Amino acid sequence: MNLIQFTRIIQRNILVLLIVPILLAGLVFLLTKNQAKKYASSTTIYTGIASGYSIESQKSTGIDYFGVNNAFDNLINIINSRSTLEEVSLTLFAKCMMLPKADHYLISEESFTELQSIVPAEVKSKIDHSSLEKTVKNLQELMNTDATNFVYELVNLTHPYFSVDAISDIRAYRISSSDMIKISYESTDPGICRSTLEILSNIIIRNYSGIKVNQTDAVVSYFEEQLNKSNLKLKEAEDMLLRFNQENNIINYYEQTKSISGQKTDLELRHQTELMALKGAESIIKSLDEKLTNTQKIILKNEEITAKRNELSQITSSITFLEIYADTLGSKTAELQNLRSRAKKIADELNASVQTVFVYKNEKGGLTSDQILADWLSNTVIFEESKARILVMETRIKDFQKEYDTFAPLGAILKRIEREINVAEQEYLSLLHGLSLAKLKQQDLQLSSNIKPIDSPYFPIKPEPSKRKILILIAGMFGFIMVAFAIILMEYFDSNIKTPDRIEKETGLKVAIAYPIHQITKNNIDLGFVEIKAIDWLAQKVAQKVSENSAQPSLNHILIFSIQAEEGKTTLGTALANKLITYGKRVFYLNYSTATNTDIRNLNLKNHLPDEKFPENDDYINDSGLNKTDQSNLDFVIIELPDLLTSSFPIKLLKLFDQAYLVCRANREWTAADQNSLRLFQKSLVKTTPEIILNGVDLSVMEAFVGEIPKKRSAIRILVKKLIRFQFHANSRIK
Repeated sequence: MNLIQFTRIIQRNILVLLIVPILLAGLVFLLTKNQAKKYASSTTIYTGIASGYSIESQKSTGIDYFGVNNAFDNLINIINSRSTLEEVSLTLFAKCMMLPKADHYLISEESFTELQSIVPAEVKSKIDHSSLEKTVKNLQELMNTDATNFVYELVNLTHPYFSVDAISDIRAYRISSSDMIKISYESTDPGICRSTLEILSNIIIRNYSGIKVNQTDAVVSYFEEQLNKSNLKLKEAEDMLLRFNQENNIINYYEQTKSISGQKTDLELRHQTELMALKGAESIIKSLDEKLTNTQKIILKNEEITAKRNELSQITSSITFLEIYADTLGSKTAELQNLRSRAKKIADELNASVQTVFVYKNEKGGLTSDQILADWLSNTVIFEESKARILVMETRIKDFQKEYDTFAPLGAILKRIEREINVAEQEYLSLLHGLSLAKLKQQDLQLSSNIKPIDSPYFPIKPEPSKRKILILIAGMFGFIMVAFAIILMEYFDSNIKTPDRIEKETGLKVAIAYPIHQITKNNIDLGFVEIKAIDWLAQKVAQKVSENSAQPSLNHILIFSIQAEEGKTTLGTALANKLITYGKRVFYLNYSTATNTDIRNLNLKNHLPDEKFPENDDYINDSGLNKTDQSNLDFVIIELPDLLTSSFPIKLLKLFDQAYLVCRANREWTAADQNSLRLFQKSLVKTTPEIILNGVDLSVMEAFVGEIPKKRSAIRILVKKLIRFQFHANSRIK
């Protein structure tokens, strides 16, 4: 479908396209005649979501656009949530009911009077004039009792001021890319309009702040609970370590083991040194004993000397004991000094005793007796002291070994206890860090959720412009579009033949001519001219075929037939015969009635165009076909057959026709029965292939055959047609 066809379809249905939109527009006009005036108010709320201060990050960072958009969506969804709208509804209703008389800033006098008249006494008894919160709570409890009470119906049905459905008309949106949200509302009562927005602002500020803070309350409570448990666990582990140290006399295990190891090593070195000193002194004494006489040996074994040697050994043992066990016994400086003084005194006494009992001056080996005695005495002192020290050191080494045996398993136990303490401590510190972060986040959310109204809702004194004109216009446009769509849809799915292209596609035959439909037309269209021009075109086509087949006899037999009845065969055949007569041709027109082949002699031969040139001979058709005796005075014989679907056709007669024309109405559908009948009929035509005369087509289709339809056109219409066809230079004439 091109633009010209579309324009013609619209033109044909212009009355429907105009009447339906006008009716719809008129209906909307009547329905909106008593439409109430609406008042609008708005408020702006600052959120600080995108650019507000944050405790967590005081430096400027990149904006998370996804997170910001999500936060704004959350806030807008909170505004539009049913729970918020219900709370606004109950609060607004409570405030209106608490008024002793109408306050136009809250509710107009007319609306207040109407409200007081519909509220039952049971609901009025729930109004606490001293407290809005108690009143709202009472109304909430009453609403939740069942679904049939007045408050429940007020909130959930269609009251123009207090229903959720009415308050849901609130529009909330973010202003560009700012931190602000604008909320607007319309109502037929200016006080209700302002009050609704005011109550909504307070509720969403409270609810949003509560939701944001509650997001971290659970987290903070969790961390506090876990931190207390971790603290108890850490304390139990530390108490276990304390008891362990007390039971095993441990001050610092690692320092103690280090000290014991060092002392043991030092003691072992001293032990080795004393052993060497003992062995050296013992060897020297043995050598000196060999140089002494028996008498000297007996003297040296004097009881006094022996006693002093033993006493010196005991004192040396005590001194060594005090020196080695100083870390255990504590500081014994005075006692140690006394013991050392006694040891020196005894050594001197021992030396004096030895000197008094010896009287010999010289001895074998070249040494004097005094020298031998001095060496013997000094080595004896060394021997006794070393022997005493070694005994004490060996005892101390055994004590160290016992301490090693004691401390070795304690280290593993202590390590396990310390590991438990370390794990508990790390857990405690981790939970403490998490708690700090949660509290920091809580404070940050408290700051970010502190939304504030920038512009408070104002009291509207001027109603909004009525949308009545727009509604009427939309109704008219909707009616026009729907009707146009229905017309185009019907045109698109219309399976009628309509155009030559469609019948040619269905039948495979060519269209010889299209003939216009007989219809009432305006005076500016010359329908007769179109009909004459179409028949003239058909007559020329018939004559052209005669000239093309000049080898055939001068008499041409033309067949006019149709598939279905009442296709217009007689009208078109008669018109063709008339046109050929005007060309000076001798034409005989026969109407082949519905008789059978056996009664062919009794066929009703009708001359539809009485003229002396037409023979009046009923024997023109006989059993063998056409009678040739009377053909000398004829140029064309036009025979019209009955419709093929209800009548049989003479097969022998069909072989004689030079031209055949199928008449078909354009306002019907081409069916499979039509196609089968045509295929069967076409096999009997030997000398020609039939062409189609498409009857009853729209005048717009005729332009393809007769050119532009002559009619009176205004200058505007001519211009529009040129614009549609892009014919900007169609008026340029060449002489």
